[in-house]
Amino acid sequence: MVTYKLMEVTGKKLPTSIPSPFARIDLVRTAFNDIGSSGELDGITRNGAAVGSDNHKLVSDALDIGQLFFNINKHSNDLELLIWNKEDSLNKLLNGNSKQKHLGTTLKLFLDQDAKQYNFNTLDNIYILLYKHKIIGGTSPRTLFFAAPDAQEIDIKFGKDTMLDDKLLPLYKREPNYIKFLVALSRTANFNQNFPEINKYISKTIEKISETDEHLFSELKSINSESFLSTLKPVNYQNNSGQPVEVIRGLFLKQFEKDPDTIANNSDFVIQSTHSIEGLKPLVLPVKTLNSSYTYTEDKWDKDTIVPPQDSRPLNERTLPDQGDLYPYLTMNDFLTSEIIKLPYKINTNKFLSVFDNSERSGKVENDQYLLPLTPLFFNILLQLI
Repeated sequence: MVTYKLMEVTGKKLPTSIPSPFARIDLVRTAFNDIGSSGELDGITRNGAAVGSDNHKLVSDALDIGQLFFNINKHSNDLELLIWNKEDSLNKLLNGNSKQKHLGTTLKLFLDQDAKQYNFNTLDNIYILLYKHKIIGGTSPRTLFFAAPDAQEIDIKFGKDTMLDDKLLPLYKREPNYIKFLVALSRTANFNQNFPEINKYISKTIEKISETDEHLFSELKSINSESFLSTLKPVNYQNNSGQPVEVIRGLFLKQFEKDPDTIANNSDFVIQSTHSIEGLKPLVLPVKTLNSSYTYTEDKWDKDTIVPPQDSRPLNERTLPDQGDLYPYLTMNDFLTSEIIKLPYKINTNKFLSVFDNSERSGKVENDQYLLPLTPLFFNILLQLI
Protein backbone atom coordinates (compact mmCIF):
# COMPACT_ATOMS: atom_id res chain seq x y z
CA MET A 1 0.00 0.00 0.00
CA VAL A 2 1.32 3.42 -0.96
CA THR A 3 1.18 6.06 1.76
CA TYR A 4 1.26 9.79 1.26
CA LYS A 5 2.61 12.52 3.52
CA LEU A 6 1.69 16.16 3.34
CA MET A 7 4.88 18.15 3.02
CA GLU A 8 5.23 21.84 3.65
CA VAL A 9 7.12 23.88 1.07
CA THR A 10 9.46 26.15 2.96
CA GLY A 11 9.87 28.69 0.17
CA LYS A 12 7.11 31.26 -0.08
CA LYS A 13 7.25 31.34 -3.84
CA LEU A 14 9.14 29.41 -6.48
CA PRO A 15 11.01 31.43 -9.12
CA THR A 16 8.70 32.44 -11.96
CA SER A 17 10.33 35.52 -13.52
CA ILE A 18 12.66 33.62 -15.81
CA PRO A 19 13.56 34.50 -19.41
CA SER A 20 12.66 31.22 -21.14
CA PRO A 21 11.47 27.62 -20.67
CA PHE A 22 15.14 26.64 -20.90
CA ALA A 23 15.85 28.48 -17.64
CA ARG A 24 13.00 26.52 -16.08
CA ILE A 25 14.59 23.30 -17.33
CA ASP A 26 17.83 24.35 -15.62
CA LEU A 27 16.01 24.92 -12.31
CA VAL A 28 14.53 21.42 -12.50
CA ARG A 29 17.92 19.96 -13.46
CA THR A 30 19.51 21.58 -10.41
CA ALA A 31 16.68 20.32 -8.18
CA PHE A 32 17.08 16.70 -9.32
CA ASN A 33 20.84 16.95 -8.89
CA ASP A 34 20.67 18.40 -5.37
CA ILE A 35 18.08 15.91 -4.11
CA GLY A 36 19.79 12.98 -5.81
CA SER A 37 23.12 13.99 -4.29
CA SER A 38 21.73 14.44 -0.78
CA GLY A 39 19.43 11.41 -0.86
CA GLU A 40 16.80 13.42 1.02
CA LEU A 41 13.96 12.27 -1.23
CA ASP A 42 11.29 13.28 1.28
CA GLY A 43 12.94 16.47 2.43
CA ILE A 44 14.07 16.97 5.98
CA THR A 45 12.09 15.82 9.01
CA ARG A 46 10.79 18.37 11.48
CA ASN A 47 8.79 17.19 14.50
CA GLY A 48 7.94 13.96 12.70
CA ALA A 49 6.66 15.70 9.56
CA ALA A 50 8.38 15.89 6.18
CA VAL A 51 9.25 19.42 5.13
CA GLY A 52 10.00 19.91 1.46
CA SER A 53 12.21 22.59 -0.06
CA ASP A 54 11.64 24.49 -3.28
CA ASN A 55 13.72 21.79 -4.97
CA HIS A 56 11.31 19.11 -3.74
CA LYS A 57 8.42 21.10 -5.20
CA LEU A 58 10.19 21.37 -8.58
CA VAL A 59 10.91 17.63 -8.63
CA SER A 60 7.43 16.63 -7.46
CA ASP A 61 5.77 18.78 -10.13
CA ALA A 62 8.10 17.43 -12.84
CA LEU A 63 7.22 13.88 -11.77
CA ASP A 64 3.52 14.84 -11.90
CA ILE A 65 3.93 15.95 -15.53
CA GLY A 66 5.67 12.67 -16.30
CA GLN A 67 2.86 10.71 -14.68
CA LEU A 68 0.31 12.62 -16.76
CA PHE A 69 2.18 11.67 -19.94
CA PHE A 70 2.30 8.07 -18.66
CA ASN A 71 -1.51 8.08 -18.34
CA ILE A 72 -2.38 10.58 -21.07
CA ASN A 73 -5.06 8.55 -22.88
CA LYS A 74 -7.02 8.10 -19.65
CA HIS A 75 -7.62 11.84 -19.56
CA SER A 76 -7.74 12.66 -23.26
CA ASN A 77 -10.80 14.89 -22.75
CA ASP A 78 -8.77 17.27 -20.60
CA LEU A 79 -5.18 16.82 -21.81
CA GLU A 80 -3.74 17.78 -25.18
CA LEU A 81 -0.32 18.29 -26.73
CA LEU A 82 1.24 21.14 -28.67
CA ILE A 83 4.56 20.83 -30.44
CA TRP A 84 7.50 23.26 -30.63
CA ASN A 85 9.80 22.23 -33.45
CA LYS A 86 13.32 23.58 -33.02
CA GLU A 87 14.23 23.85 -36.71
CA ASP A 88 10.92 25.29 -37.95
CA SER A 89 10.68 27.80 -35.12
CA LEU A 90 14.25 29.02 -35.63
CA ASN A 91 13.76 29.38 -39.38
CA LYS A 92 10.59 31.41 -38.93
CA LEU A 93 12.34 33.77 -36.51
CA LEU A 94 15.50 34.11 -38.61
CA ASN A 95 13.44 34.91 -41.70
CA GLY A 96 11.04 37.30 -39.97
CA ASN A 97 11.20 41.01 -39.24
CA SER A 98 14.19 42.64 -37.56
CA LYS A 99 12.99 41.99 -34.02
CA GLN A 100 12.17 38.37 -34.84
CA LYS A 101 15.60 37.93 -36.46
CA HIS A 102 17.28 39.29 -33.34
CA LEU A 103 15.34 36.83 -31.17
CA GLY A 104 16.14 34.00 -33.57
CA THR A 105 19.84 34.83 -33.57
CA THR A 106 19.92 34.93 -29.76
CA LEU A 107 18.01 31.66 -29.48
CA LYS A 108 20.26 29.93 -32.02
CA LEU A 109 23.37 31.10 -30.15
CA PHE A 110 21.95 29.72 -26.91
CA LEU A 111 20.98 26.38 -28.48
CA ASP A 112 24.37 26.01 -30.15
CA GLN A 113 26.64 26.92 -27.24
CA ASP A 114 24.72 24.76 -24.73
CA ALA A 115 23.99 21.94 -27.17
CA LYS A 116 25.90 19.25 -25.28
CA GLN A 117 25.01 20.41 -21.78
CA TYR A 118 21.26 20.34 -22.44
CA ASN A 119 21.12 17.79 -25.30
CA PHE A 120 19.94 20.45 -27.72
CA ASN A 121 22.03 18.73 -30.40
CA THR A 122 19.69 15.71 -30.25
CA LEU A 123 16.50 17.71 -29.66
CA ASP A 124 13.97 18.05 -32.47
CA ASN A 125 10.75 18.86 -30.61
CA ILE A 126 9.49 19.94 -27.22
CA TYR A 127 6.00 18.62 -26.54
CA ILE A 128 3.92 21.03 -24.48
CA LEU A 129 1.21 19.55 -22.24
CA LEU A 130 -2.06 21.45 -21.78
CA TYR A 131 -4.83 20.83 -19.27
CA LYS A 132 -8.14 22.28 -20.42
CA HIS A 133 -6.25 24.47 -22.91
CA LYS A 134 -3.82 25.87 -20.32
CA ILE A 135 -0.10 25.03 -20.41
CA ILE A 136 1.00 23.00 -17.38
CA GLY A 137 4.36 21.58 -18.52
CA GLY A 138 6.17 19.63 -21.19
CA THR A 139 9.03 17.38 -22.19
CA SER A 140 12.58 18.38 -21.33
CA PRO A 141 15.77 17.39 -23.20
CA ARG A 142 17.70 17.30 -19.91
CA THR A 143 15.18 16.32 -17.21
CA LEU A 144 12.59 14.34 -19.24
CA PHE A 145 9.77 16.57 -17.92
CA PHE A 146 9.18 19.94 -16.33
CA ALA A 147 6.16 21.79 -14.98
CA ALA A 148 5.25 25.30 -16.07
CA PRO A 149 6.20 27.93 -13.46
CA ASP A 150 2.58 28.99 -12.97
CA ALA A 151 1.10 25.47 -13.07
CA GLN A 152 -1.54 25.00 -10.39
CA GLU A 153 -3.44 22.05 -8.97
CA ILE A 154 -5.59 20.27 -11.56
CA ASP A 155 -8.53 17.92 -11.19
CA ILE A 156 -6.67 14.68 -12.01
CA LYS A 157 -5.66 12.19 -9.34
CA PHE A 158 -3.65 8.99 -9.27
CA GLY A 159 -4.57 7.09 -6.16
CA LYS A 160 -4.94 9.82 -3.56
CA ASP A 161 -2.38 12.14 -5.10
CA THR A 162 -3.77 15.18 -6.93
CA MET A 163 -1.52 16.38 -9.72
CA LEU A 164 0.40 19.65 -9.19
CA ASP A 165 -0.94 20.15 -5.67
CA ASP A 166 1.09 20.97 -2.56
CA LYS A 167 1.46 17.35 -1.44
CA LEU A 168 5.03 16.77 -2.57
CA LEU A 169 5.43 13.15 -3.59
CA PRO A 170 8.84 11.55 -4.26
CA LEU A 171 9.07 8.90 -6.95
CA TYR A 172 9.37 5.93 -4.59
CA LYS A 173 5.84 6.59 -3.24
CA ARG A 174 4.20 6.70 -6.65
CA GLU A 175 2.39 4.09 -8.71
CA PRO A 176 4.67 1.04 -9.20
CA ASN A 177 4.26 0.86 -12.99
CA TYR A 178 5.34 4.50 -13.32
CA ILE A 179 8.41 3.73 -11.21
CA LYS A 180 9.18 0.69 -13.37
CA PHE A 181 8.86 2.82 -16.51
CA LEU A 182 11.41 5.39 -15.34
CA VAL A 183 13.75 2.69 -14.07
CA ALA A 184 13.49 0.88 -17.42
CA LEU A 185 14.22 4.18 -19.23
CA SER A 186 17.25 4.74 -17.01
CA ARG A 187 18.69 1.45 -18.25
CA THR A 188 18.49 2.32 -21.93
CA ALA A 189 21.60 3.22 -23.91
CA ASN A 190 23.27 6.56 -23.05
CA PHE A 191 20.63 7.51 -20.47
CA ASN A 192 23.17 8.27 -17.75
CA GLN A 193 25.18 10.37 -20.18
CA ASN A 194 22.15 12.36 -21.37
CA PHE A 195 20.24 12.59 -18.08
CA PRO A 196 22.81 12.29 -15.27
CA GLU A 197 20.74 14.20 -12.69
CA ILE A 198 17.62 12.11 -13.31
CA ASN A 199 19.71 8.94 -13.27
CA LYS A 200 21.17 9.92 -9.90
CA TYR A 201 17.69 10.57 -8.51
CA ILE A 202 16.37 7.24 -9.83
CA SER A 203 19.33 5.40 -8.27
CA LYS A 204 18.52 6.93 -4.87
CA THR A 205 14.87 6.00 -5.42
CA ILE A 206 15.81 2.34 -5.96
CA GLU A 207 17.92 2.43 -2.77
CA LYS A 208 14.93 3.81 -0.85
CA ILE A 209 12.60 1.15 -2.27
CA SER A 210 15.03 -1.53 -1.11
CA GLU A 211 14.27 -0.34 2.43
CA THR A 212 10.51 0.11 2.05
CA ASP A 213 9.16 -2.43 -0.47
CA GLU A 214 11.04 -5.70 -0.83
CA HIS A 215 8.72 -7.06 -3.53
CA LEU A 216 8.95 -3.98 -5.76
CA PHE A 217 12.72 -3.81 -5.23
CA SER A 218 13.03 -7.40 -6.42
CA GLU A 219 11.05 -6.52 -9.55
CA LEU A 220 13.20 -3.45 -10.22
CA LYS A 221 16.42 -5.44 -9.84
CA SER A 222 15.37 -7.98 -12.45
CA ILE A 223 13.52 -5.67 -14.83
CA ASN A 224 14.56 -6.01 -18.45
CA SER A 225 14.42 -2.55 -20.01
CA GLU A 226 13.64 -3.56 -23.58
CA SER A 227 11.12 -6.20 -22.56
CA PHE A 228 9.23 -3.96 -20.13
CA LEU A 229 9.11 -0.94 -22.44
CA SER A 230 7.72 -3.14 -25.21
CA THR A 231 4.66 -3.89 -23.04
CA LEU A 232 3.74 -0.19 -22.95
CA LYS A 233 1.99 1.80 -25.66
CA PRO A 234 3.65 4.81 -27.32
CA VAL A 235 2.44 8.33 -26.63
CA ASN A 236 1.50 9.65 -30.07
CA TYR A 237 1.17 13.30 -30.99
CA GLN A 238 -2.47 13.95 -31.96
CA ASN A 239 -3.02 10.16 -32.05
CA ASN A 240 -0.77 9.92 -35.11
CA SER A 241 1.06 6.59 -34.89
CA GLY A 242 3.67 7.99 -37.25
CA GLN A 243 4.69 10.67 -34.73
CA PRO A 244 5.46 9.16 -31.33
CA VAL A 245 6.53 11.62 -28.66
CA GLU A 246 10.33 11.68 -28.53
CA VAL A 247 12.11 13.56 -25.71
CA ILE A 248 15.42 13.47 -27.56
CA ARG A 249 16.27 11.36 -30.59
CA GLY A 250 15.86 7.71 -29.74
CA LEU A 251 14.14 8.19 -26.37
CA PHE A 252 10.36 7.74 -26.66
CA LEU A 253 7.69 8.27 -24.04
CA LYS A 254 5.32 5.42 -23.22
CA GLN A 255 1.93 5.18 -21.58
CA PHE A 256 0.32 2.56 -19.40
CA GLU A 257 -3.05 0.96 -19.90
CA LYS A 258 -4.29 -1.04 -16.94
CA ASP A 259 -5.43 -4.57 -17.77
CA PRO A 260 -9.22 -4.61 -17.18
CA ASP A 261 -8.88 -8.06 -15.60
CA THR A 262 -6.74 -6.45 -12.88
CA ILE A 263 -9.70 -4.23 -11.95
CA ALA A 264 -12.19 -7.09 -12.23
CA ASN A 265 -10.09 -9.28 -9.92
CA ASN A 266 -9.24 -6.64 -7.31
CA SER A 267 -12.14 -4.20 -6.98
CA ASP A 268 -14.65 -4.51 -4.14
CA PHE A 269 -17.25 -2.74 -6.31
CA VAL A 270 -17.63 -5.50 -8.93
CA ILE A 271 -21.30 -6.48 -9.28
CA GLN A 272 -21.98 -9.78 -7.55
CA SER A 273 -23.55 -12.57 -9.56
CA THR A 274 -23.79 -16.34 -9.29
CA HIS A 275 -24.26 -16.41 -13.08
CA SER A 276 -21.75 -15.63 -15.77
CA ILE A 277 -21.91 -12.16 -17.34
CA GLU A 278 -20.79 -11.62 -20.89
CA GLY A 279 -17.69 -9.43 -20.96
CA LEU A 280 -16.43 -7.50 -17.93
CA LYS A 281 -18.51 -7.38 -14.77
CA PRO A 282 -19.32 -3.68 -14.20
CA LEU A 283 -18.49 -1.85 -10.99
CA VAL A 284 -21.41 -0.45 -8.98
CA LEU A 285 -20.20 2.90 -7.65
CA PRO A 286 -21.67 5.03 -4.85
CA VAL A 287 -22.96 8.50 -5.67
CA LYS A 288 -23.10 9.55 -2.03
CA THR A 289 -20.05 9.79 0.24
CA LEU A 290 -18.56 6.42 1.15
CA ASN A 291 -16.07 6.27 4.02
CA SER A 292 -15.50 2.51 4.00
CA SER A 293 -12.02 1.27 3.10
CA TYR A 294 -12.95 -0.63 -0.06
CA THR A 295 -10.58 -1.31 -2.94
CA TYR A 296 -11.51 0.77 -6.00
CA THR A 297 -9.29 -0.54 -8.80
CA GLU A 298 -6.07 -1.40 -7.00
CA ASP A 299 -5.87 1.46 -4.49
CA LYS A 300 -8.33 2.15 -1.69
CA TRP A 301 -11.48 4.14 -2.39
CA ASP A 302 -11.08 7.88 -1.85
CA LYS A 303 -14.12 9.32 -0.08
CA ASP A 304 -13.71 12.53 -2.11
CA THR A 305 -14.24 10.67 -5.40
CA ILE A 306 -17.20 12.19 -7.23
CA VAL A 307 -19.39 9.73 -9.11
CA PRO A 308 -21.87 11.39 -11.49
CA PRO A 309 -25.48 10.28 -10.92
CA GLN A 310 -25.81 9.87 -14.68
CA ASP A 311 -23.40 8.87 -17.44
CA SER A 312 -24.79 9.09 -20.97
CA ARG A 313 -22.02 6.99 -22.52
CA PRO A 314 -22.63 3.33 -23.40
CA LEU A 315 -21.54 1.02 -20.62
CA ASN A 316 -18.50 -0.31 -22.48
CA GLU A 317 -17.28 3.22 -23.32
CA ARG A 318 -17.24 4.58 -19.78
CA THR A 319 -14.11 5.59 -17.90
CA LEU A 320 -13.93 5.28 -14.14
CA PRO A 321 -14.34 8.53 -12.15
CA ASP A 322 -11.00 9.95 -10.94
CA GLN A 323 -9.06 6.93 -12.27
CA GLY A 324 -9.76 7.43 -15.98
CA ASP A 325 -9.46 3.70 -16.76
CA LEU A 326 -11.72 2.39 -19.52
CA TYR A 327 -14.01 0.03 -17.59
CA PRO A 328 -17.81 -0.34 -17.31
CA TYR A 329 -19.46 1.01 -14.20
CA LEU A 330 -23.03 1.56 -13.02
CA THR A 331 -24.34 4.67 -11.31
CA MET A 332 -27.62 5.78 -9.76
CA ASN A 333 -29.64 6.80 -12.82
CA ASP A 334 -28.65 3.72 -14.80
CA PHE A 335 -31.50 1.79 -13.20
CA LEU A 336 -34.13 4.44 -12.47
CA THR A 337 -35.83 6.72 -14.99
CA SER A 338 -36.67 10.35 -14.30
CA GLU A 339 -40.37 9.76 -15.11
CA ILE A 340 -43.04 7.40 -13.81
CA ILE A 341 -45.60 6.18 -16.37
CA LYS A 342 -49.25 5.88 -15.41
CA LEU A 343 -51.32 3.49 -17.51
CA PRO A 344 -55.02 4.11 -18.31
CA TYR A 345 -55.84 0.72 -16.81
CA LYS A 346 -54.86 -1.32 -13.80
CA ILE A 347 -51.83 -3.61 -13.93
CA ASN A 348 -52.40 -7.33 -13.48
CA THR A 349 -50.41 -7.59 -10.26
CA ASN A 350 -50.51 -11.38 -10.44
CA LYS A 351 -48.31 -11.17 -13.51
CA PHE A 352 -46.38 -7.90 -13.08
CA LEU A 353 -44.79 -5.93 -10.28
CA SER A 354 -46.19 -2.46 -9.85
CA VAL A 355 -45.11 0.54 -7.82
CA PHE A 356 -47.08 -0.94 -4.93
CA ASP A 357 -46.02 -4.49 -4.18
CA ASN A 358 -48.84 -6.83 -3.12
CA SER A 359 -47.14 -7.69 0.18
CA GLU A 360 -46.99 -4.04 1.24
CA ARG A 361 -50.28 -2.74 -0.13
CA SER A 362 -53.02 -1.95 2.38
CA GLY A 363 -56.64 -2.51 1.55
CA LYS A 364 -57.16 1.24 1.12
CA VAL A 365 -54.55 1.62 -1.66
CA GLU A 366 -55.89 0.93 -5.13
CA ASN A 367 -53.31 2.80 -7.16
CA ASP A 368 -51.80 0.03 -9.26
CA GLN A 369 -51.66 1.81 -12.60
CA TYR A 370 -48.01 2.89 -12.34
CA LEU A 371 -45.13 1.11 -14.03
CA LEU A 372 -41.91 0.65 -12.14
CA PRO A 373 -39.52 3.46 -13.23
CA LEU A 374 -36.83 1.08 -14.52
CA THR A 375 -34.49 1.67 -17.44
CA PRO A 376 -33.69 -0.75 -20.29
CA LEU A 377 -30.18 -1.11 -18.83
CA PHE A 378 -31.69 -2.52 -15.64
CA PHE A 379 -33.30 -5.32 -17.62
CA ASN A 380 -30.16 -5.88 -19.71
CA ILE A 381 -28.16 -6.42 -16.53
CA LEU A 382 -30.95 -8.39 -14.85
CA LEU A 383 -31.27 -10.81 -17.77
CA GLN A 384 -27.60 -11.71 -17.35
CA LEU A 385 -28.01 -12.34 -13.62
CA ILE A 386 -31.01 -14.67 -13.71
